[in-house]
Amino acid sequence: MGRAKSKKALKIPRGVQLRGETIRINFSRFGQRYFISLPELQPSQTDLDWAAGILAKVKRSIRSGTFKWNDHFPNHKLAKTELRSSENLTISELLTIYLEEYASHRKADMTLDNYRYYANRFIKPEFGHLTIPEFRVGHITQWVTRMGNKHISNTTLKSYLSPLRSAFRYAKSQNLVEYNPFIDFEWPEESRQTLQKKRARKKQKKLDVFTLEEISGLLAAAERPQETHIIQFGFWSGLRPEELFALHWEDIDFNRGIACISRAKVFRRGYTMIEETPEEREVLKEIKTGELGERDLILLPSALSALQRQQPYTHTYSPFVFHADYNNKPWRNTNQFRNRFQKLCVLAGVRYRRPYMMRHTYASMLLKEGENENFVARQLGHVDTQMLRKVYAEFIPDSGTDNGYQLRGDWQAIEELHAPALPAPSS
Repeated sequence: MGRAKSKKALKIPRGVQLRGETIRINFSRFGQRYFISLPELQPSQTDLDWAAGILAKVKRSIRSGTFKWNDHFPNHKLAKTELRSSENLTISELLTIYLEEYASHRKADMTLDNYRYYANRFIKPEFGHLTIPEFRVGHITQWVTRMGNKHISNTTLKSYLSPLRSAFRYAKSQNLVEYNPFIDFEWPEESRQTLQKKRARKKQKKLDVFTLEEISGLLAAAERPQETHIIQFGFWSGLRPEELFALHWEDIDFNRGIACISRAKVFRRGYTMIEETPEEREVLKEIKTGELGERDLILLPSALSALQRQQPYTHTYSPFVFHADYNNKPWRNTNQFRNRFQKLCVLAGVRYRRPYMMRHTYASMLLKEGENENFVARQLGHVDTQMLRKVYAEFIPDSGTDNGYQLRGDWQAIEELHAPALPAPSS
């Protein structure tokens, strides 16, 4: 009891904590809060004040940009790599410092997962053993050229190298390195085969919307009711597939005919999706960067009807609106849904297009029927009509005609003036 009273009588400075018989301090650096134990100090007022002095010095060095772990806490794990930074720090150690001390508290979970994957899969096996002074521009050029010979595009390779580029920028800002080799690096030209692959992929992504007859055929061919509902809703709501998978019943306002769209379900690299417990492994994030953010989607009659018919299947026991029929679990990712969508196209005799084309089909139908461009843009989640006009220009009718764009020139007269003389058709 005496000891408890003495502890209560102690005046503990801000940022200092007393954990049992151990004093520790806490401070924040690059968005990460650290709790450092000071085992050499005792739970006395004198040592508590001493700890406050240590904390003040740490905070001053952080503010001035001169903080070094080795100066304040030489036994800390980060101090060990910091000691080697000037001469012997390896690429692998640099990536570890960047990912653990900075990126893990600044980057989105998806980005961080990808960074870790690229670092472990590509960068560390190739460059991890090199020290900072040994790593030069030539190493990057040789690796990029070798990977390019395997017909991997520069765009993909930029993704693979992104954690190392970011790590060098961070290290330069912290005076861990004197030279950033990426400053002098220039991307080589891509091979003909790589360019052909890129053109083929671009062609596949070309706007190729479904017709109303094809939509009807797909819905008629669907033998599983929940697949019918998600496909009908997808065509008549314009949601991205990942927004479809993340839709919750609490997002739906049946009285007003509105759905609040605020999140997307994505597959995080590094997570193993377990079929029996997808809810425990799901990852929900905010909707696409650069868009409106949370938006109220006005539901068209067919979209509202699909939700009403889906209610008996999941409303009473699941937060998610749409489940896969074959296991009655929430849809996990786009690949899982694409497989079912592709089989359904075969059953319906409809030429396959990727599920994302449901969104493009929705937008094109609204525009062809003359709906206001600002309204359509907000339905899709765009901040303005710039993207709308860029992607769907062919579906935007001209206000001065009933069948599309109104020609400004008298092209018939121009063509007749320049038309070559052709022989008369034989009788």
